[in-house]
Amino acid sequence: KNSYTAVKKLRADSINGSFIYRISAHTRSGAYIGHKDIIVTTKPDFNYFVSRVLQVPDTIAKVNTCYMAAATGTAYSYTTGAANSAAIDFGFYYDTTGTLTSTTADDVKFSVYSLSAAQPQLSYYDISTWTKNVTIMKKASSPAWNTLTSAGALRSAGIANLSSGTTSKVTLLASGNLVYFKTAAGKVGCMNVFYVNGSSPAKDSYINVEIKIEK
Repeated sequence: KNSYTAVKKLRADSINGSFIYRISAHTRSGAYIGHKDIIVTTKPDFNYFVSRVLQVPDTIAKVNTCYMAAATGTAYSYTTGAANSAAIDFGFYYDTTGTLTSTTADDVKFSVYSLSAAQPQLSYYDISTWTKNVTIMKKASSPAWNTLTSAGALRSAGIANLSSGTTSKVTLLASGNLVYFKTAAGKVGCMNVFYVNGSSPAKDSYINVEIKIEK
């Protein structure tokens, strides 16, 4: 009467995080005599990186983080990117196209681009010897960021958005924009532009982003 053995099957919650299952022991009359807590951790099947800063490229020190490896959430500068170019999925800069005209309809501004795409404005960054991964991308407003809670959700959203209208460069980035992308490794992800600082090619302009990507 001091031991008991049984098999109890529990259904793990599909939401990511740790969950406590408590087994309580009582006497036949209902008096509580103890309990055992079992912690089950549900791990996500995608990576979620927050507060990643992409800065406008600087031309002298070349230390601004203007390249991103989405699979690891690592931001690189031109200085650190050379040795890690095989991991880089896209770059970031402020495109000055249209800024000298009287209309704003042709302005391009903050942009992310695949390194496989030519960027003549960045001639001061020689990446001729770098690996230039081909990343396709598309700006889209749905599905909403908060619905991307699994690799399956990311994959479904990617198939829906990236089946047409993809490009090697997305322009006019603003706070709240979503950019769906597919890396050269075939991983689907989404970038959420959380915050934008500045609106010029000055080296202190940047965007703060979040990234969700399949593992």
